[in-house]
Amino acid sequence: MKSIFRFSVRAIALAVIGGQTLCLLITPLFTAVAFSLFDDIENWFRSFRKPPTRLKLVEPTFDGDLARHAAD
Repeated sequence: MKSIFRFSVRAIALAVIGGQTLCLLITPLFTAVAFSLFDDIENWFRSFRKPPTRLKLVEPTFDGDLARHAAD
């Protein structure tokens, strides 16, 4: 009876340690893949939105006559 108990405890211990090790190795991989998928989905949804209009920067032009009156 003792030998059967010893083998079952060993089997349970190996299953627990193996499961913990597998989770430790899979978690970083799953996290990176999930982040990449959510990022791709976000970019896909943003492609449907109309991009905001951007204002163009324009150099101001000064007329010589206007500059003279402004200085007076």
